Amino acid sequence: SKGEWAKADKAARTLARDIIDGSRLGHRIEPLLARVSAIRAVAFAIRGESRLARWHWQVAQILTSGPVDFDLGRFHQRISYLEDVVPRGPKDRPAGTMSWNEAGKPEPKAIRTPSPIYSKQASRAGIQARLPVSVIVGTDGKLSDPHVYDKGDLAVFYYPVLVALADWEFEPLIVDDQPMAFVYILTVRFGVK
Repeated sequence: SKGEWAKADKAARTLARDIIDGSRLGHRIEPLLARVSAIRAVAFAIRGESRLARWHWQVAQILTSGPVDFDLGRFHQRISYLEDVVPRGPKDRPAGTMSWNEAGKPEPKAIRTPSPIYSKQASRAGIQARLPVSVIVGTDGKLSDPHVYDKGDLAVFYYPVLVALADWEFEPLIVDDQPMAFVYILTVRFGVK
Protein backbone atom coordinates (compact mmCIF):
# COMPACT_ATOMS: atom_id res chain seq x y z
CA SER A 1 0.00 0.00 0.00
CA LYS A 2 1.01 3.63 -0.40
CA GLY A 3 1.24 4.13 3.37
CA GLU A 4 3.51 1.12 3.85
CA TRP A 5 5.75 2.22 0.99
CA ALA A 6 6.01 5.72 2.46
CA LYS A 7 7.00 4.28 5.86
CA ALA A 8 9.64 2.02 4.27
CA ASP A 9 11.07 4.90 2.21
CA LYS A 10 11.19 7.16 5.29
CA ALA A 11 13.00 4.39 7.20
CA ALA A 12 15.57 4.07 4.36
CA ARG A 13 16.14 7.83 4.30
CA THR A 14 16.51 7.90 8.10
CA LEU A 15 18.98 5.00 7.97
CA ALA A 16 21.06 6.82 5.33
CA ARG A 17 21.08 10.01 7.45
CA ASP A 18 22.12 7.99 10.52
CA ILE A 19 24.92 6.30 8.56
CA ILE A 20 26.19 9.65 7.28
CA ASP A 21 25.88 11.44 10.65
CA GLY A 22 27.37 8.53 12.61
CA SER A 23 30.32 7.94 10.33
CA ARG A 24 33.80 9.09 11.10
CA LEU A 25 35.15 11.27 8.34
CA GLY A 26 37.24 9.13 6.04
CA HIS A 27 35.47 5.94 7.14
CA ARG A 28 34.22 3.84 4.20
CA ILE A 29 30.43 4.16 4.37
CA GLU A 30 29.81 3.86 0.64
CA PRO A 31 28.99 0.10 0.74
CA LEU A 32 26.27 0.68 3.36
CA LEU A 33 24.84 3.63 1.46
CA ALA A 34 24.96 1.61 -1.79
CA ARG A 35 22.83 -1.05 -0.09
CA VAL A 36 20.32 1.58 1.08
CA SER A 37 20.19 2.99 -2.45
CA ALA A 38 19.63 -0.48 -3.96
CA ILE A 39 16.77 -1.10 -1.53
CA ARG A 40 15.22 2.24 -2.45
CA ALA A 41 15.63 1.37 -6.17
CA VAL A 42 13.73 -1.87 -5.66
CA ALA A 43 11.01 -0.05 -3.70
CA PHE A 44 10.60 2.56 -6.44
CA ALA A 45 10.54 -0.17 -9.12
CA ILE A 46 7.84 -2.10 -7.28
CA ARG A 47 5.87 1.12 -6.96
CA GLY A 48 6.18 1.63 -10.73
CA GLU A 49 8.41 4.72 -10.59
CA SER A 50 11.03 3.61 -13.09
CA ARG A 51 12.91 6.95 -13.32
CA LEU A 52 13.59 6.98 -9.58
CA ALA A 53 14.28 3.22 -9.54
CA ARG A 54 16.90 3.61 -12.27
CA TRP A 55 18.37 6.69 -10.55
CA HIS A 56 18.82 4.94 -7.18
CA TRP A 57 20.20 1.81 -8.86
CA GLN A 58 22.79 3.98 -10.64
CA VAL A 59 23.63 5.65 -7.31
CA ALA A 60 24.28 2.21 -5.82
CA GLN A 61 26.56 1.38 -8.78
CA ILE A 62 28.44 4.67 -8.45
CA LEU A 63 28.98 4.08 -4.74
CA THR A 64 30.29 0.54 -5.29
CA SER A 65 32.26 1.53 -8.42
CA GLY A 66 30.73 -1.39 -10.29
CA PRO A 67 27.91 -3.92 -10.23
CA VAL A 68 25.58 -3.94 -7.24
CA ASP A 69 25.67 -7.14 -5.17
CA PHE A 70 21.92 -7.43 -4.74
CA ASP A 71 19.74 -10.40 -5.70
CA LEU A 72 16.90 -9.03 -7.82
CA GLY A 73 15.69 -12.55 -8.63
CA ARG A 74 13.72 -12.77 -5.41
CA PHE A 75 11.56 -9.84 -6.40
CA HIS A 76 8.73 -9.57 -8.90
CA GLN A 77 9.70 -9.81 -12.56
CA ARG A 78 8.50 -6.22 -13.09
CA ILE A 79 11.80 -4.93 -11.74
CA SER A 80 14.18 -7.20 -13.67
CA TYR A 81 15.01 -4.21 -15.93
CA LEU A 82 17.27 -2.90 -13.15
CA GLU A 83 19.80 -5.60 -14.04
CA ASP A 84 20.40 -3.78 -17.33
CA VAL A 85 20.85 -0.30 -15.83
CA VAL A 86 24.44 0.90 -15.93
CA PRO A 87 25.99 4.22 -14.95
CA ARG A 88 26.60 6.69 -17.75
CA GLY A 89 30.17 7.63 -18.59
CA PRO A 90 31.26 11.27 -18.69
CA LYS A 91 30.99 11.50 -22.47
CA ASP A 92 27.96 9.21 -22.93
CA ARG A 93 24.62 10.70 -23.77
CA PRO A 94 21.40 9.20 -25.11
CA ALA A 95 20.45 9.71 -28.73
CA GLY A 96 18.38 12.82 -29.27
CA THR A 97 20.01 14.84 -26.49
CA MET A 98 22.36 17.77 -26.76
CA SER A 99 24.59 19.53 -24.30
CA TRP A 100 23.23 22.72 -22.85
CA ASN A 101 26.00 24.67 -24.57
CA GLU A 102 25.00 23.32 -28.00
CA ALA A 103 21.54 24.79 -27.54
CA GLY A 104 23.00 28.29 -27.22
CA LYS A 105 20.53 29.17 -24.48
CA PRO A 106 21.06 30.97 -21.17
CA GLU A 107 21.71 28.80 -18.09
CA PRO A 108 18.79 26.47 -17.35
CA LYS A 109 16.40 27.70 -14.69
CA ALA A 110 16.06 25.42 -11.67
CA ILE A 111 12.49 24.98 -10.47
CA ARG A 112 13.16 22.70 -7.52
CA THR A 113 16.51 22.17 -5.75
CA PRO A 114 16.26 20.40 -2.38
CA SER A 115 19.52 20.53 -0.42
CA PRO A 116 21.59 17.42 0.19
CA ILE A 117 22.26 16.08 3.68
CA TYR A 118 25.36 17.76 5.09
CA SER A 119 26.69 15.50 7.84
CA LYS A 120 27.03 16.95 11.32
CA GLN A 121 30.68 15.86 11.47
CA ALA A 122 31.53 17.51 8.15
CA SER A 123 29.76 20.66 9.30
CA ARG A 124 31.61 20.71 12.66
CA ALA A 125 34.92 20.07 10.89
CA GLY A 126 34.21 22.96 8.51
CA ILE A 127 34.68 20.80 5.44
CA GLN A 128 33.93 22.57 2.20
CA ALA A 129 33.43 20.73 -1.06
CA ARG A 130 32.34 21.27 -4.64
CA LEU A 131 31.11 18.16 -6.39
CA PRO A 132 30.57 18.38 -10.18
CA VAL A 133 27.86 16.07 -11.50
CA SER A 134 26.69 15.53 -15.07
CA VAL A 135 23.01 14.69 -15.54
CA ILE A 136 20.47 14.32 -18.32
CA VAL A 137 17.60 16.78 -17.95
CA GLY A 138 14.56 15.18 -19.59
CA THR A 139 11.86 16.84 -21.65
CA ASP A 140 9.84 17.03 -18.42
CA GLY A 141 12.68 18.82 -16.59
CA LYS A 142 13.46 15.87 -14.29
CA LEU A 143 17.00 14.52 -13.97
CA SER A 144 18.31 11.09 -14.93
CA ASP A 145 21.57 9.25 -15.60
CA PRO A 146 23.93 10.90 -13.09
CA HIS A 147 27.69 10.88 -13.54
CA VAL A 148 29.94 12.06 -10.70
CA TYR A 149 33.27 13.46 -11.77
CA ASP A 150 35.57 11.51 -9.47
CA LYS A 151 37.06 13.63 -6.74
CA GLY A 152 38.36 10.69 -4.67
CA ASP A 153 38.21 12.11 -1.16
CA LEU A 154 34.72 13.52 -1.80
CA ALA A 155 33.10 10.07 -2.02
CA VAL A 156 31.41 10.65 1.34
CA PHE A 157 29.33 13.35 -0.39
CA TYR A 158 28.23 11.22 -3.37
CA TYR A 159 25.18 9.67 -1.72
CA PRO A 160 23.66 12.84 -0.26
CA VAL A 161 24.27 14.79 -3.47
CA LEU A 162 22.85 12.12 -5.75
CA VAL A 163 19.80 11.50 -3.57
CA ALA A 164 19.04 15.23 -3.46
CA LEU A 165 19.51 15.56 -7.24
CA ALA A 166 16.89 12.86 -7.83
CA ASP A 167 14.32 15.45 -6.74
CA TRP A 168 15.74 18.43 -8.61
CA GLU A 169 13.80 19.83 -11.54
CA PHE A 170 14.59 22.36 -14.27
CA GLU A 171 12.57 24.19 -16.85
CA PRO A 172 12.63 22.06 -20.01
CA LEU A 173 14.86 23.11 -22.90
CA ILE A 174 12.74 24.29 -25.83
CA VAL A 175 14.30 24.05 -29.30
CA ASP A 176 12.15 24.86 -32.35
CA ASP A 177 9.04 24.90 -30.12
CA GLN A 178 9.74 21.33 -28.90
CA PRO A 179 11.00 20.20 -25.48
CA MET A 180 14.38 18.48 -25.74
CA ALA A 181 16.47 16.45 -23.30
CA PHE A 182 19.92 17.83 -22.61
CA VAL A 183 23.15 17.04 -20.78
CA TYR A 184 23.96 19.48 -18.02
CA ILE A 185 26.96 19.67 -15.70
CA LEU A 186 26.21 21.28 -12.38
CA THR A 187 28.25 21.78 -9.24
CA VAL A 188 26.77 21.05 -5.83
CA ARG A 189 28.45 22.95 -3.02
CA PHE A 190 28.84 21.96 0.63
CA GLY A 191 29.74 24.56 3.21
CA VAL A 192 30.79 26.96 0.46
CA LYS A 193 29.31 30.44 0.67
